[in-house]
Amino acid sequence: IAVIFLRPLMLFVNLITVSDIFTVSPAVLSRELPIFLSMFHTVFNLANTILFLPFIDKLAMLIEKIIPDDKSEGVMHYKFSFKQNLPFMSIPDIYLSVVKDEIIKLANVSLAMLADILDVLHFQDKDKSDLIERIKSNEVLADEMQEELTGFCVKLIGENISQRHTKILTSFIRITDELESITDSCYALSMDAKKRYESKLFFDDDAQNQVLSYFENVDKYMVFIADNIKGKLNSDIVKISFEFEDSLNKGRAKLLSSIEKKMEDSKNIKKELIEFDMIRHLEHIGDYCTNIAQTLNSSKL
Repeated sequence: IAVIFLRPLMLFVNLITVSDIFTVSPAVLSRELPIFLSMFHTVFNLANTILFLPFIDKLAMLIEKIIPDDKSEGVMHYKFSFKQNLPFMSIPDIYLSVVKDEIIKLANVSLAMLADILDVLHFQDKDKSDLIERIKSNEVLADEMQEELTGFCVKLIGENISQRHTKILTSFIRITDELESITDSCYALSMDAKKRYESKLFFDDDAQNQVLSYFENVDKYMVFIADNIKGKLNSDIVKISFEFEDSLNKGRAKLLSSIEKKMEDSKNIKKELIEFDMIRHLEHIGDYCTNIAQTLNSSKL
């Protein structure tokens, strides 16, 4: 359309700019041409927007017919573009940077899963099957990321690289493994939440608040770890991680004591067993975070 109306379009842009682009001297043209091109680009985009605005629904329908939405495929799949070949092996730092970026993505997947589970737990009497499906999808994605990134790191270690690079790659493998374990625990938590909803085994207000409080402490710990993975390495990371770990251990002991008392007084302990299992998975997430903190500290990534 722009090609068809190119001459009128250029005349219109020339009209609304300061200089006549068709008659100015070469010296003035070199100065005014960038302004003319910027205005032409702006007018072109505005005209296109106005022209196609009434046809958005029809265009959407056309695209949906060309590329149908396959609702049976709810799982995202991971592809690591650097997997196939190593063209820059003489500069291994390139690969270290790329792998670290992918590990940051895996940390973000873990955070997203924790956020979804917290939403599910907050509304224990609501059907959150859509979020649970998303958690499952992200867990599959995390498995694929861990497998591909670990394989790539092992491949790099097999090349002729320095001891320092080997140490960093070994740390990457461990961090990737710990993050994937976090996503496993997140998925297990979602299954506990699903079982609780389907069986209508809802926690009372006191138990609900205790579990949510414990969960939020675990989430804060994971956010702290993710920030350090992303490059904001705290010089006191080990000290702070031990403080988180100590707080979580005390919280777990308090929760387990409360669960044991309820189990003594209850004729049906299914609800308490689910609560116990959730606390166990949350504790594991805390342990994985501590392992990552120690790895980050020792490797100074």
